[in-house]
Amino acid sequence: YLPVRQSVLEVESFREFLDQNHGHRAFAEQMQFAVAQRPMDFYTLEIQRHLARAIEKATVGGEDPAKVLREAARQSNALLSSLTAAERAQGKAKANK
Repeated sequence: YLPVRQSVLEVESFREFLDQNHGHRAFAEQMQFAVAQRPMDFYTLEIQRHLARAIEKATVGGEDPAKVLREAARQSNALLSSLTAAERAQGKAKANK
């Protein structure tokens, strides 16, 4: 068990748990350095897929890197252009947090 809040480190029962389960101690001690990862959304995943396919085509398939990356950019830009105004505003709000 790893806590989701640093304040749990001050709870006596959790400190006892760490005393009995030494393998968890290092993880708990490193919590102060942890950074939450941004959640993935559909658009991020699709853009990553476009890039991954382009890299595969260039490295494994021997295709021209500039050409496949331009195609990935075109596909990604088309996807981003399909965002509604509300989706764009929501994305900006998340980015500013």
